Amino acid sequence: MKKLKVIVFVLFFLVKVTPVISQIDTVFWFAAPWVTPDHWWRDAIKLHIAGKAGTTIRIRQPGAISPNKYDTTFAIPAIGSFDYTFWRDANANATNRGYDSLESRPANTVLPYGLKVTSSRKITAVYDVVTRPINYFNPETFSLKGQNGLGTEFVCPFQNTWNNRNLTGDLNGDAVITQPKQQINIVSTMPGTVVWITPRCNVVGHAANVTYSIAMGYGDVYTVENVTQATNTVTPGQNLGGTIVVSNNPIAVTVADDSVITPGGGCFDLIGDQIVPVDVVGDSYIANKGFMFPASVESIFVVATDNFTQLTITDFTTAPLTFTLNKGDTKQYPITKNLTYVLATKPVYLWQTTGYGCESGAAILPPLECAGSDTVIFSRNNTQPFLLNVLCKNGSQGSFAIDGNTALLTGANFTAVPGTAGAWLGAQTPTTMPLSVGAHTITNSTDVFALGIINGDVGTGGLFHYMSTFRRKVAINAGNDFSVCAGASNTVALTGTISGGAITGIWTTPPGSLPAGTISPTAYTSSITTVSYVYTLTPAQLSTLTPTTITFTLTSVGNCKNISDVVTLTITPVPTVAVTPSVITRCKNNLTPIPLVGSVGIGVISQVWSGGSGAFASTTSLITTYTPSAGDASAGSVTITLNANGCVPVSDYMIINFTNPPAITVPPNINVCTNSSSVAITGATITGGTNTGIWSTNGTGYFAPSDTIFNTNYVLSASEMATGGLVTLT
Repeated sequence: MKKLKVIVFVLFFLVKVTPVISQIDTVFWFAAPWVTPDHWWRDAIKLHIAGKAGTTIRIRQPGAISPNKYDTTFAIPAIGSFDYTFWRDANANATNRGYDSLESRPANTVLPYGLKVTSSRKITAVYDVVTRPINYFNPETFSLKGQNGLGTEFVCPFQNTWNNRNLTGDLNGDAVITQPKQQINIVSTMPGTVVWITPRCNVVGHAANVTYSIAMGYGDVYTVENVTQATNTVTPGQNLGGTIVVSNNPIAVTVADDSVITPGGGCFDLIGDQIVPVDVVGDSYIANKGFMFPASVESIFVVATDNFTQLTITDFTTAPLTFTLNKGDTKQYPITKNLTYVLATKPVYLWQTTGYGCESGAAILPPLECAGSDTVIFSRNNTQPFLLNVLCKNGSQGSFAIDGNTALLTGANFTAVPGTAGAWLGAQTPTTMPLSVGAHTITNSTDVFALGIINGDVGTGGLFHYMSTFRRKVAINAGNDFSVCAGASNTVALTGTISGGAITGIWTTPPGSLPAGTISPTAYTSSITTVSYVYTLTPAQLSTLTPTTITFTLTSVGNCKNISDVVTLTITPVPTVAVTPSVITRCKNNLTPIPLVGSVGIGVISQVWSGGSGAFASTTSLITTYTPSAGDASAGSVTITLNANGCVPVSDYMIINFTNPPAITVPPNINVCTNSSSVAITGATITGGTNTGIWSTNGTGYFAPSDTIFNTNYVLSASEMATGGLVTLT
């Protein structure tokens, strides 16, 4: 059937404090699906780039070998967009299906055809399977998701109500009718990548429900292809929906369903999208109905990422419907009302098929939580019916402007979404909205919003794109565990970082863990990525005698599910150290070892003696000795210090004072007769260092009244008096 399409160029800008990523990025990976050449003659495949003029773009196949590879660099011109046309192997013929060095085929084969797009500034990128503009047969666009398209676990969504068309003609003349198939295309972003695949149906080279692995290099692609075609893909067990793809390194995944035939008119189209990993999908979605014939069964397809997922679907019927899904299960629900609300207990994918009449398009929908944009630049490429699907939170419906015109989309256009208690509103602009062919901008000055675009007409073609920001991954880091010394400071600084969907965070502590309770939400300072708080320690914490721990929690705040990270503070007691005694005195001529006795308390991890120019028996033992040097004695005093290392350095010391040795004077020699019983000793003195002394002798007499009195008497013994001789008194 005839296909008419619009290429949507979407730019997200950082306005206020809303971090907007997803389709706008600086690095994109893509695995190009293969498209049958027998549906219609192959025409150009383009990559539509939009961004700031002058941005440098590089498009390459890093795994391919020159010269059979793409590697080109260019700058975005002043108009802010550029279409890059892929040209290698473009023409289909008897030996080439068309784009043999770009598309991911044959299946079950690792090939070096992965695309990597890098840019010097943030851009959007849309891969477009273009067909002849006079017919528009089998076209589709695939929006590249940037960093949100990279992950290590995917559960692939597919529709299961439409079969692939059974083609009967050999258009490219290769003597083979290449039938359209369902496929999953994988691109690896790192060398040494291993991918594990659990197909939900028989695929080329592998049986259903049997996990197998493949090894991929940097920039390689691999295709999982359904062996079933034509009238059987809607049969349970013969559809790729729910196929699980897991890897050890980040990969990007494309899903494509070639030439699906829709009832109610016999149209058949290529539909597909680049999907996102499990950690980017959400649990709540809103779908706007399109304009397909009732017989075409416009639908949503919910795919569970975990077992025992409870699903509730609400539209304007009398009561919500509930379902239970296990991982990989697909629940198809026909869209018959303008707005349908989907709520799950665990993250799910939502794949929507819509369009005009029997002309179909498909896209993965962004979740409500942690998603949305406040600025989207889009392009209208033809004059056929063109409309916007818009979703927003209640309170922001009156803040829209399209090209600065606030009258094109007003609060009156919006309807409350059933099941959301009025929290969410949806609108669909009329197809007669006066927008010329070319680029346009929609903004909301109050909050973020979700945007989908439907373009085309009955009998020509229908394309559906949901190009607003997908769920943003929130990253939070409270910092590394740390310690402080109770005596070093009475404050501690907490600094955490938050990125992704959260715009700030809040520090708290467990109840009862601090005398002051939880931290006041108004007491911290924050920016988009940093949340800082200075906590004041209490007197009790400062005087602790044992190590004390406090756990601080940083929790994200924003329109995403809040996550937390913790950091533990250990308050270490101030270490203690003592040396006894504090002062000793030694004569300068006494350089024998001096005992040192040190002691330390809790919190000391090591100690060392220092000081003087003498020698320590051990510099690290608490009990040791110090042998003074002649230099110590000459200096008169020396300080010996015990330095202790803990959370803060502490020390104590001993002072060794050195005194001069004593000087002794005694009276001259005394001569006495043998008949003298005693001799008086007078005039003896001691000076310097001491004022005490003791008399001694080589004689046999004694000192009276005492040998410790300087002026005393020496009493001769009987033998000394009888014989005489020399007696020495000292």
